[in-house]
Amino acid sequence: MWKNILSLAFLVLSFGITSQLMLGANAEPTTSLGGNPVDSFGGLLSSHNQTIVTAPSDQDFVVKTLLTQEKCDIYVGGALIVSQSAYFSPTQYWFNAGSHDNPSSPSAFQTGRANLKVPAGSSLSIWNCNGSRYYMDGMYVHP
Repeated sequence: MWKNILSLAFLVLSFGITSQLMLGANAEPTTSLGGNPVDSFGGLLSSHNQTIVTAPSDQDFVVKTLLTQEKCDIYVGGALIVSQSAYFSPTQYWFNAGSHDNPSSPSAFQTGRANLKVPAGSSLSIWNCNGSRYYMDGMYVHP
């Protein structure tokens, strides 16, 4: 009898420990305390190179979605991170139903699954897109 009780207790304890370990398995980064860590930006690019967001000195900003109307270059901290070309445009939002140039599957930037880090104190800029519309969202995290 006591073996059955001990076995049941061990089984319950095993499930409890396993469930606690699984909670952190797919965790998002540590976000800011006391405020909403999610932020979004959008509008019309009015210059050849425009700064969209500058991360605070104590937090990184992780870009989840980035959509542009045209093929644009993405710079972080002054370094070219995403270079657009004739056949590579992961941030360009295509809405051309039935056309041969409509991509078959969207990129991580278009579906909100990207993880482009803007380090604390650095800026994200969009280049070569004067007059283009854009949308970007992401979250502030602790470095």
